[in-house]
Parts: sequence; structure tokens; C-alpha cells
Amino acid sequence: GYEKTVEGSNEYNRAYDDLIDEVTECVKNKHVILYAGGSQSWQGLDRLYAASKIIQNSSVDYVVVICGVSKKLNVEGCVIEVPRVPQYILFEIMKLANLFVIPRPLTIVNQVAMPTKLVEYASVGRAILSTPIGATSRMVMENNLGIVTIDDSEQAIADGIIDYFEMTAGQQKAVKENNINYALQHSWSNAFYNLEHVL
Repeated sequence: GYEKTVEGSNEYNRAYDDLIDEVTECVKNKHVILYAGGSQSWQGLDRLYAASKIIQNSSVDYVVVICGVSKKLNVEGCVIEVPRVPQYILFEIMKLANLFVIPRPLTIVNQVAMPTKLVEYASVGRAILSTPIGATSRMVMENNLGIVTIDDSEQAIADGIIDYFEMTAGQQKAVKENNINYALQHSWSNAFYNLEHVL
């Protein structure tokens, strides 16, 4: 794999191309929910794993892509774990998503945290689902960037995912456009990098 190759070499680039191809094949013709970030407890990743088990039992074909928390590509049930990769590779994988998730628990730290993940997600032009945490959820609601769950439980996250995909195509398109416009209003480097490749 790429971890045993020299960065920038042909083998390194081919390995990443193969990874993107594998993930693309795994999510083909499915509703793709994506999380990109760390596995610290304050991120709430345990809630997303639990929510994935709930939606796995629905009649809709969902797949949850979790980026940056494993050492290799893992597929189990409706969850695909993608290893940590450079930003430009992560962006290619993020473009496969329909919905991004910020599953953070309701803690004091998360209530006062800066909404950096929000802008990163918005810049890809996809909808965002957030638990009701501070500035992040407030911005999602005020700018119609997606869905804010009723609480931070796994059931609420699962319900929010289902609610998004029950929106009409027109509603989903409007939310995606709102995300692009929101990101354009915030001059953060990763937003500009992503938008440069989306628009």
C-alpha cells in the first residue's frame, strides 16, 4: 500500500488511486453518509457507529464512510473505514458523499468549539447533519445547510439521516447550493482549495 511507498512516486500515486477506486466501488448506487475526523471521545464517533447499525436495518441502501480512523480500508456491514490520507485524496473521497455528519456529544467543550469542520464540509457542496452543539448547529439551521438532530443520541442521528434522504430532490439541491454559498463567504484555506475543484 501507499504507506510503504515513497511520497510522490508512481507507486504511491497508484496506491491512492486504487484506494479511491475501491471506495467508489463500495458506495456505488448507495446513499453515502461521511465522517472525516479523529476518533477522540469528544468527536462522538461511537454515536455514528451505533446509528449506522440502526439505519442498516432500514429498507434503504445506506453506507457510512468514516475517514481517518483506521490504518487500512475496512468494510463491515454498512460501514467503510478509510485510512488517514493527504487532504487532496480525502477531498476526492468526500466528493462521493451525499451527507456529512458531525455527531458530537453535548459537552461544554463542543458547545463552545469553533465550527471549523462545518466550513470544510460546506466547501464540498454537500448537506450537513449536526447534533445540536453550539455555533455549528446554529449555523446549520440559520443557513439551511442540512439537518440538526433533536439531541445527541444515536437514534436521533439515525433519524436525521433518514429525514435528509426523505427530502425531495429539489430540497436537497437547495441545501447543497446553500453550503457552497456559505463556504464562499468564509475565507478559510481548505474551503478555497475544495471550492476550486468543485465549481
